[in-house]
Amino acid sequence: MFLKDLQIERFRIYENARLERAGAFNLICGDNAQGKTSVLEALYCLGTTKSFKTSTNRDIIRSGAEETGIHGTLVQGTWREKEEGAMTRSLSLSIRVTPEGGLRKRVGINGKEAELLDYFSWIKVSSLTAEDDAVLLGGPEVRRRFLDRAIFNIHPRYLQTVREYTHLLREKRALLKEPHPNRRMIETWNRRLTSPGSRILSARRRWLQRVAGRVRDYYRAISGTKGEVTLVYHSCIEDPPGQTMEEENCRNALHRKLEAALAEEIATRQTLIGPHRDEIEIRLDHRPARRHASRGELKTLLLALKLSEIDEILEATGEEPILLVDEIGREFDRHRIRFLLDLLGKRHCQVFLTTPDLARIPIDHLPEVRTFQVRQGRIEVL
Repeated sequence: MFLKDLQIERFRIYENARLERAGAFNLICGDNAQGKTSVLEALYCLGTTKSFKTSTNRDIIRSGAEETGIHGTLVQGTWREKEEGAMTRSLSLSIRVTPEGGLRKRVGINGKEAELLDYFSWIKVSSLTAEDDAVLLGGPEVRRRFLDRAIFNIHPRYLQTVREYTHLLREKRALLKEPHPNRRMIETWNRRLTSPGSRILSARRRWLQRVAGRVRDYYRAISGTKGEVTLVYHSCIEDPPGQTMEEENCRNALHRKLEAALAEEIATRQTLIGPHRDEIEIRLDHRPARRHASRGELKTLLLALKLSEIDEILEATGEEPILLVDEIGREFDRHRIRFLLDLLGKRHCQVFLTTPDLARIPIDHLPEVRTFQVRQGRIEVL
């Protein structure tokens, strides 16, 4: 799929702005603090219903407004094909402050409210921003979110599994916080947690195993070295040496671990076992990258990881996601910029890049480039 048009309403600094007739490569330029990143953020919100800059959607609603809206026209196929009569869908996301002070989120397809799974089947996005540095340098929860998002992009129903597990875990935590936790009730919740928990564990392991070789190969191609990159999944349940545990065995093993930890969980009032406590470690030359890699090596690892994610989406779904790259000239040196653009120029991936300096972006060899300037809440074609 590719995005044809985007409309933003009451989003960050934008009251009402449109980006029309997007191309394959879309450069968004402008001075600092004019709203370049906000355009990418709106696109990311349209594709995920969440922001990559903040943990609460309240922050994206324009000051003084009670609701924000994002609308996009998506065309099936790729920007290279542009077949006459290709199927088109108008997607919309609205986030409104409720009278109680909460937020209500709604998605729509062609003007009608839609289920999330139907909605997400029409749009997939991947980002490469300063915030993504946390995938390598942040805490374990950031890497778990990245991994879950990557799996969801190829298996939308995985979202239901994560939601089911999160709901059950919240209920179990509430039981543990009671003055006198009911052991039998907690045992019941443990049994319920094992099914979604084991599905999450299995899905995460499978994804990491599939992309491990790609991440290594991309890293070597970009860096020009023979660096050894490994992705290690640390869990309460370890696979047998040289094997991958089947989901049923994983479920049984998780249940045994939960039973064994029950007394300690009641004593500490904490949930100690499950995929919500797991960690994904990225190693470079057999050492943890977050502690030993240089900034240049970390940037190369991040780029390799993101390109591998895009490959996995293409292989699983037959379509490439829309790629959003923020401040490419600030985040990458000329060598990495050239590698990324050369690679993307040969593919069908639609790209949106922000930059304050067009001269730093080598666009002479790129197909169908559109340049937009943002200024004082407007998006204009150059």
